[in-house]
Amino acid sequence: MANKLMKVIVSIVLFVCFAGSIVWAVFSGDEFKTITEEQTVKGLMRINGGSYSTNYLTGDTFSFDKEESEIFLLAKDPAEKELVKIEDLPASEFGFLVNGKGDIIDEPNSIVMNKDVTKITVVSKKYPTLTVDIPVKVVDGIDPSKLVSSLTFEAENAKIYENGKLLTQEELQTRPDTAKPYLSSHGTPASGGPWSGGVVLRNFQSTNMTVEMEIICTEACQAQLTIMICMRKESKTFGEYFDFKLNGANVSEVDAAVIPKDPANGYFSPYSIPAITVQLERGINRLVFKSGSEVGKVSPVNLDGVKLVANSAVLGVYE
Repeated sequence: MANKLMKVIVSIVLFVCFAGSIVWAVFSGDEFKTITEEQTVKGLMRINGGSYSTNYLTGDTFSFDKEESEIFLLAKDPAEKELVKIEDLPASEFGFLVNGKGDIIDEPNSIVMNKDVTKITVVSKKYPTLTVDIPVKVVDGIDPSKLVSSLTFEAENAKIYENGKLLTQEELQTRPDTAKPYLSSHGTPASGGPWSGGVVLRNFQSTNMTVEMEIICTEACQAQLTIMICMRKESKTFGEYFDFKLNGANVSEVDAAVIPKDPANGYFSPYSIPAITVQLERGINRLVFKSGSEVGKVSPVNLDGVKLVANSAVLGVYE
């Protein structure tokens, strides 16, 4: 009797162990992962066109025209035999996430921007795993008393990059060599001159350089842009010296501006390009000058600074 009872107990234990091993294999092994992966919708979203802004002041609402947007969606849906491909996703089928998190928001103007918002994510309502990010920058704490109608931004105060690396003040004073560094106020001898602020950026040569200026504007408006440089021994257009962009777009009038030959037959005589009308956005406006072998603009003119003039006190420096 004892032997029979022992056999029954052993059989039960073996069965429990066998069943347990099956459950463990399913939930911890590839079988369970495969089932999960097969149910996940994979694909991509892309913004092919649309009207939206990436620069904001605190308190602004997110600006995105859903009706005028063109959002491409490609999805592999396990419930569909064919790939789901939509060239222009209807406005009712997508929404937005703040910083990629939270509930899907349908109306963009219900999103209030603040300094903590770094991106707005466009998300498919049917396939919420498919998203595309719009990086944004929000300016906080503007002091109205510091806003002006006429603003001069010295080139030496800009963010200056060499081959993609942001240079420190010490590097600007010693590179590319100590005799003739990028800042004309340093070197042997240092070169002072009749330039705006008494300093110019020089000796860029064929090195890949980027000069980035960020200017705040509290309302979208037109302004007069003047670029201050130094002449060289030959006459060329500004577009032959620098690849200039305002908010990511070239300005044809700037590219076509002719820089006359230096009558002193040198490299340091100051010259200002005649004022050109440009459109500024509400928020941060970026003025970017690039030169070097990567953009085919070698040995550019020495860069002094820029001046912007608006009709009212809406301009400030982003710090």
